Amino acid sequence: WTSDRLDARFHAGRELLGRLKQGDPELGREALRRLLADNPEEITVRNGLLEVGAHSAPVDARPLLDQLVLEYGHRMSDRTEAVRLLAETSPARAEEILGPLLRQERLRQTMPDQEFLLAGWLTACERTGTDPVEVLATVAGNIFMQDAARHRAVQELGEHPGTLSRATLEAVLVESTGNGYLRRKAAQALASSLPAETACSIFKEVAEKEADRNMLIFLLNILEEVCG
Repeated sequence: WTSDRLDARFHAGRELLGRLKQGDPELGREALRRLLADNPEEITVRNGLLEVGAHSAPVDARPLLDQLVLEYGHRMSDRTEAVRLLAETSPARAEEILGPLLRQERLRQTMPDQEFLLAGWLTACERTGTDPVEVLATVAGNIFMQDAARHRAVQELGEHPGTLSRATLEAVLVESTGNGYLRRKAAQALASSLPAETACSIFKEVAEKEADRNMLIFLLNILEEVCG
């Protein structure tokens, strides 16, 4: 197949999925039944059935989504998709499940990657109106958390300015774990969420004590950009 036909097929599939997600609960229940009964190998088919079931019949889908998120032994692709769908269709339940997992210093069970747990948490919070900052600060400051999750948390803290966000970002900015990318994202988040004068004062203080040459160059550049 040529790329234009592949693209057309992809877009047609997404359009069909969007229509099916708006179907009645009976359609959703049938999608879940087919997923469990037929156990298809193709991941896009599995994801599609699970998505139609979750959106069309969220009450019926919730126990299965809970099981997939929490129980070891299922396909990891199913479990990862279940995190997203639970957050979209049963956000209060997603908060109950994902919040404690993200607050743990170290996960004590095999779970989808923490970046997906955090993404689900943020989706759930957006739908329920819950303030995500406390969990974001916990994730951002947890050196045992996977890097991708910490990077996302730091970025999100920059979009939720406040006392806790600032304190967490300042702590990450001077962190000595060797993750220079995380420190740079913390600096960028501070620059975007604080008044320029305040941010410049923080960057100058850190630059005066910085031992990493590359980080020092970055700080000097951001000082020039933000402070002039």
